[in-house]
Amino acid sequence: MTTVGLLCPGHAAEDDFPRIEMLLGTDVRLPLVHADMGEPDRLAEGVAELRLAGAECVVWASASGSFMYGWDGAHEHTRALAVAAGLPASSTSFAFAHAVRALGVGRVAVAARYPRDVTDRFVAFLEAAGIGVVPERGSGAAGGITASAAGSTAPAAG
Repeated sequence: MTTVGLLCPGHAAEDDFPRIEMLLGTDVRLPLVHADMGEPDRLAEGVAELRLAGAECVVWASASGSFMYGWDGAHEHTRALAVAAGLPASSTSFAFAHAVRALGVGRVAVAARYPRDVTDRFVAFLEAAGIGVVPERGSGAAGGITASAAGSTAPAAG
């Protein structure tokens, strides 16, 4: 059985992961731990919890929580996560970029619910990955659960 440990900030998608497990069948487990990127102690606790759950790798399950720091910052965060976990690590931002490459797609369209500044950072992340972006549209959302707060914290130190 493959076990992918998910660290997820906030409480927005936890219902998705049991459904994904069901769709993938009994060979995949996706244990989820809520962790705030801005709190290294909580991140370390989350990693420890995932290791106890048998995680073979760890994924920071927040696209904006990594692309907000750009391509290099996202790599730093992922490296710090891998060191903390003692396991391979990735993020949903990198998963998106790798999926686009695997599909052989050169350009994508972005329709985001993020505020304009956050959408611009996602576009910059994709462009740094060598992915072209056709004119995008962000919702300009100013309230609710957004990624705008993610830009105010530094990546976790490793």
